[in-house]
Amino acid sequence: MREGQASTTAAFVGFSRGVGIREEGRDDHAHALVHGPLGWLLRGYERHPAARPALRMAFRVALLGMVDHIHLRTAAIDRRVQDALASGIEQVVVLGAGLDARAWRLPGVEAADIFEVDHPSTQAHKRRAVEGRLPRARIVRYVSVDFEHESFGDALLEASLDPARPTAWIWEGVTMYLPHEAIQASLTEMARVSAPGSRLLTTYLVPDSIPLWPVGPMVIEAVFRHVFGEELRGKIPSEDFAAMLAQAGFEVLDDTDSRAWAEPEGASPHGAFALRGERLNHAVLR
Repeated sequence: MREGQASTTAAFVGFSRGVGIREEGRDDHAHALVHGPLGWLLRGYERHPAARPALRMAFRVALLGMVDHIHLRTAAIDRRVQDALASGIEQVVVLGAGLDARAWRLPGVEAADIFEVDHPSTQAHKRRAVEGRLPRARIVRYVSVDFEHESFGDALLEASLDPARPTAWIWEGVTMYLPHEAIQASLTEMARVSAPGSRLLTTYLVPDSIPLWPVGPMVIEAVFRHVFGEELRGKIPSEDFAAMLAQAGFEVLDDTDSRAWAEPEGASPHGAFALRGERLNHAVLR
């Protein structure tokens, strides 16, 4: 990660959201957020709608299903966040926000306070990129945290998160880079500053789940290590992750992969098969 820039992983996720699997549901703010060559490509994509169908297919193939996976994952989380907001939750925390644009694009956030928590370098880039863009959310609060040395819970309380009111937490695309001890500590910290009824949406990677064995796992892990600069360290069996959540006080509501995410989108799950080992857990704090 370079000082003042978003991480490479955040840029690839933003790029995939901006391309999408079709026009409906893609992130039309992503072109303003993504930096470097991917940002240049995405801005060209945005300027030439007639070329998008052909370019979209090329990008979906070239990125080994990442575009499909990210589009379906984002839509699945969006639906659950909207359900939480409709139930009366008015605080949303995006933990490891990256280039997330839900505060600007997601219908239903108009009455919500959104707290974006991230590393200072990624957040500095994000704040410059959205300058002058009016969010849909009632308010967006930026919480810069060096996760290795600071408590994100304390930082959120200082930023006016109300621990007496339920919160919707989004922890998307982060746990697979963390050791299990850090994941458990983070879950405990979320519970510490949350009221009962708070919702938690976490993606995590299960072991031995990448297809085309034995070549697939080596290829995918090499891409993450050498292209994204991230080591896949936090693989967790579903039953172990449920136990970690229970230890922190959360109860699992559902736990799904891209096959389930595709159905409400009317999309094929096959394009996202290479990354099917990432699951989405939806839990509530009791």
